[in-house]
Amino acid sequence: MKGNIKKLENYPVSVTAGTYVTGTDITIDEVLHNPFLIRILEQNRNTLKRLIGKWEHNSTFYAASKSVAVKGDYWIYTGRVRVAIDGFVVMPNSIIYYDGRYMRPIDFKQVHDAQIKPKYDVCIIGGGAGGIGAAYALRNQGYRVCLVERLDTLGGTHCNAGVGLLIATPLGDWYKELAMDMNADGILNFYKYANSGNPYTGVGSGTHFERAWRSALFSDEKNRINGFKGNHLWLSDTRVGDRYLKDISEGGIDVLTNYELIETRAADSKVDEIIIRSLLDGATKTICADYFIDCSGNGVLFLNDNNLKLDVDYYIGTDPRDRFNETTYPSGYAGDHDGINTLEPIYYTVGRNYWPGEEVAPYPKYKRYSDLLNKDNFTYHSIGDINVAQKSQSYSTSMSAKAFREKSLEWNYADGLDRAIALSQGSTRRIQKMLGIREAYRIKCDRMLTTADLATQATSQNITDTHAIALSTWYVDIHTPTQSYTVNNIVANGIPYECMIPACYKNVLIGCRAYGASHLAQASARLAKTMMELGHSAGMAILQLLERNTVREDVRKVDVSALQNSIGIADLMAEIEEYFYGSTVNYEVLGT
Repeated sequence: MKGNIKKLENYPVSVTAGTYVTGTDITIDEVLHNPFLIRILEQNRNTLKRLIGKWEHNSTFYAASKSVAVKGDYWIYTGRVRVAIDGFVVMPNSIIYYDGRYMRPIDFKQVHDAQIKPKYDVCIIGGGAGGIGAAYALRNQGYRVCLVERLDTLGGTHCNAGVGLLIATPLGDWYKELAMDMNADGILNFYKYANSGNPYTGVGSGTHFERAWRSALFSDEKNRINGFKGNHLWLSDTRVGDRYLKDISEGGIDVLTNYELIETRAADSKVDEIIIRSLLDGATKTICADYFIDCSGNGVLFLNDNNLKLDVDYYIGTDPRDRFNETTYPSGYAGDHDGINTLEPIYYTVGRNYWPGEEVAPYPKYKRYSDLLNKDNFTYHSIGDINVAQKSQSYSTSMSAKAFREKSLEWNYADGLDRAIALSQGSTRRIQKMLGIREAYRIKCDRMLTTADLATQATSQNITDTHAIALSTWYVDIHTPTQSYTVNNIVANGIPYECMIPACYKNVLIGCRAYGASHLAQASARLAKTMMELGHSAGMAILQLLERNTVREDVRKVDVSALQNSIGIADLMAEIEEYFYGSTVNYEVLGT
């Protein structure tokens, strides 16, 4: 078993970044020079004997050495020893540090580093929701495709930020087939709506899965039809991320994890190549491609082009009134770069019971959220027999928001080891790899989704004319530090193809929340499932261009009608109309 150990400055660890460690006790001790750094694997579970207390085997997980999956164990500590928390969960891909006082995970990077080809047909930037959609559209098509991801795992916020679910909103049949398979494997299920106490429901006819899936296609939060609430999809996030990686890699796509984009090189309105840098050893590589799809969530392809400018080529924060003439803003409103949505959620589990005089680990060198404005919306629930509470805490980006904007490329992905230490009363469990950020940069596109579009309900009669390639049924959900807006939108809303076309480039599409939208409109059309659909539509659009056997054709020449047919949006729209556009929704309870 191999992996990358990231050095922690305030721990007695001599290993440096880039060192590979095998999974035997002897090798770990020899390399790390510390007998309490432990890799919990099936072949070395005897290491548990070193720790005083009770350990309980819970389930299994899959870790990776290079691209080889290795089955390991997932253990829960339930004993009582002098540690900072009274219960501790050993998470997948974690090494646990224990010195008699406390334990905590140390980052263990999975490595997926394909041999880079001299030239790609398509480069997908980002392996979150949009990147997953784009990759599934382009896999097994026989083209040279790569996907570059900053984390060591795929799935973005719904797999790596403690979210673990997909909120009800429309999503095409391409994911339905995958969801059905994952449901059979026990890593995806249906979930009652947002802690409401309501069980999950089924709509229409068909199998249990088909009815529950249909119920997950619609959620009109602000205008609930006879009390109907759509289903969430619950995910076993680590295993779902592994499934994405398996499908995409086996589908002929070169997956490059642990890389960040640091430079975009463009000429004549076309991106020629990007420079990426390894987060493991700092080495840089060049990727050349005919087409690029930015699925980064933050528009990193654009932010790293020094020729592009804020308020000209991309936006952030609330918009000036005269930019899109959105009457929600008062006349003369100048906009606010710092008026951006919150960071959420950050999940961690904190021990409730402490022994008198117990020492809690100091973290003086670690970044804290002291600059963030704490929002009081904690939720608690029990997790079995372990005496701990799970907390979901949101933070607004008044950190200052100026600092967030200046460091957004850094803060867009959270290193949980640096950033998840927010509570003074204890340590953390299950440190997340990234922050769940609602909004960052938005790119100026050929068309910008605005509140006027939200007031127009998508129907089978108008989606052809509007060039809709994705649908959203979420409401305008504003979470700014100092501002709150009410916008009445009539769901479902369509997102036009032209909202994915950046005004500045000819060979790039945007398949993530950086797509062309106003601050207000994006607050509605921003859920992970919607971004999956954007990414998938972007991938299908590029596939259409590739199949013409032309070289770097302008993305504006895509036949949108043919694209709509290929993604099946007419059938999806018809299903939404049939079951959810009436005065009632006929549904039944399927499970709790």
